[in-house]
Amino acid sequence: MMFNIKSLTVLILSMIEMSSAYAFPQFPDYPVPISKGPFAKSIELTDIQEGYTAKWKKVMQRELVKSVNFAGHYRLYLSWNAELPKECGDERWVCGWVIDKISGKIVSELPEFNGNHAYFSYHDNGTPVPEEFAPNFYPHSSMLWMNGSNIPTSGKGDNKCNYIAYDFKKNNFITLEIGDECDVDHGG
Repeated sequence: MMFNIKSLTVLILSMIEMSSAYAFPQFPDYPVPISKGPFAKSIELTDIQEGYTAKWKKVMQRELVKSVNFAGHYRLYLSWNAELPKECGDERWVCGWVIDKISGKIVSELPEFNGNHAYFSYHDNGTPVPEEFAPNFYPHSSMLWMNGSNIPTSGKGDNKCNYIAYDFKKNNFITLEIGDECDVDHGG
């Protein structure tokens, strides 16, 4: 009996050691210095962005002059509740853009997931999504932690929900970790 208890103890301790050897990415693991400027005074748009609504351009300009809130010299802006319906959709959707405060350029949307850059704030039938869309980000880190659900922009495909960590490097989101899928409530 003693052999079994010792073997079980060694097995449990080995499992604990192995599980602690790998940790999910943490914001302090992706540090960036927070820039004090100089910052651009007006947005610089691409040809595609020139075709966006006057309201979108006004929002981007307003956000450009606010303080850094992401990855050292960027401003990550989230549009909720159909604020920008042409660029984002109705009140179900949340969209976001990353503004480089140094250049004045809008350099990225939220990371693409499931064929879409927009995320649900709630389902078609009005029920809340099981996991509230809640990205986490900080001025002193290049990491973005996302959990949320969406469907492909084509409308063909399943609603998916995941926890994903990204690193923002050279104006691109690089996947660091794909965590567990979250439950999707289809309102049934």
